[in-house]
Amino acid sequence: MEILFLGILFIISGILFIQTLSYSVPSYDTSGGPALFPQYILILMMISIVVLIIQLLKNKSGKEFVFLNLFRGLRGMFLLTIVLYLIALKFFGFFIATAIFLVFTVNYLTNEYTSSIGTVKQVIIRSVFLVAFTAAIYFLFGDIFKIMLPKASLF
Repeated sequence: MEILFLGILFIISGILFIQTLSYSVPSYDTSGGPALFPQYILILMMISIVVLIIQLLKNKSGKEFVFLNLFRGLRGMFLLTIVLYLIALKFFGFFIATAIFLVFTVNYLTNEYTSSIGTVKQVIIRSVFLVAFTAAIYFLFGDIFKIMLPKASLF
């Protein structure tokens, strides 16, 4: 079952790679064009999938792959927060959605791995640092690199 799942991911990666070949590159552009980085990532992903399939075929430990395990426990919680973050980006914009996502996720994972979220002072310091980090990223990409970040649709 795991090999089938990896095969589907490989096919999706191949389709996406083929789509990147349609990006036009001006003749004066010597950087490889806008598709170069996605192509590298997709090639790396496809190589990784092939290596995983080879490892699975060599190692017949009998350990069964259960697809639903991807959605349980910490993995499931993290997947849920990512989906909620993507939805929140549309309504609250980059800064607010990212700050909330980081503060919640880091504090939740801290609680899961250390069995304690920490003192109130530690939570406040951690949260302030994460909001400051979000502000720095927002400033760096929005003002210095002039990259358009998602804007809030509610405000």
